[in-house]
Amino acid sequence: MENLEQDYNQGVEENKEVAPKANPNRSVYIIIAIIASVALVLSAIVIGFAIIYTGLNLEKKLDKLQSVNTNAEQQPSNEPVDISITESMPRLGNADAPVVLVEYADYQCPFCGKFFSETFSKLKTEFIDTGKVRFYYQDFAFLGEESQFAAEAAKCAKEQGKFWEYHDYLYTHQDGENEGAFTQVNLKKFASELGLDQAKFNSCVDSRVYKPEVEAESSQGQSYGVSATPTVFINGQKYEGAQDYEVYKQVIEKALQN
Repeated sequence: MENLEQDYNQGVEENKEVAPKANPNRSVYIIIAIIASVALVLSAIVIGFAIIYTGLNLEKKLDKLQSVNTNAEQQPSNEPVDISITESMPRLGNADAPVVLVEYADYQCPFCGKFFSETFSKLKTEFIDTGKVRFYYQDFAFLGEESQFAAEAAKCAKEQGKFWEYHDYLYTHQDGENEGAFTQVNLKKFASELGLDQAKFNSCVDSRVYKPEVEAESSQGQSYGVSATPTVFINGQKYEGAQDYEVYKQVIEKALQN
């Protein structure tokens, strides 16, 4: 009888599903796994929001940049400004021309370069050379040290009657912002290529005699509401950004009718 009971008990023991013994380390591993999973999910959420936020900010900045620099439909920014015109300001065109156009610009500014290459020559041919517009150039050197150097050098060239030749040369030799295109060494080379008196020009550049004047022009531009380049005033009315030529043409023709 004892043998049968033993055999039965043995058979029951061999055929039952025995729960595994509790492993004290298993609970720790599970907790670590849960924490890691939660951390991973939270990280993904944070990264996702960061990407969305960055994308929205970038889109806003691009929209703003486009509206300032490429919007051909842009309207005047404010009421006309009384721009002070002096004999020392570089001028193209008849001094008695009925329409006054003043450009505030930075020699390193790519949109100023666009204005020069796509619009300035057309304005010169149609309105400046025909005695309808007098064009003045003013510095708004705000993009860094090389902007300041270039503006000072252009004024040194003006001493020798070569302001506009030097102005044009600078705009046709832009190469990034503060990347070495307009170092004082290069600015002196430009003078040599334009046939200026090298010793006189070098002395002018090295002395930085026009540094205060350039800074004063930039400050005066700010007082007129200039905050971006190029900014063009047509009979005191402000237009920001490198507008399409037709925008300036329409404004000038309207001014001529009045």
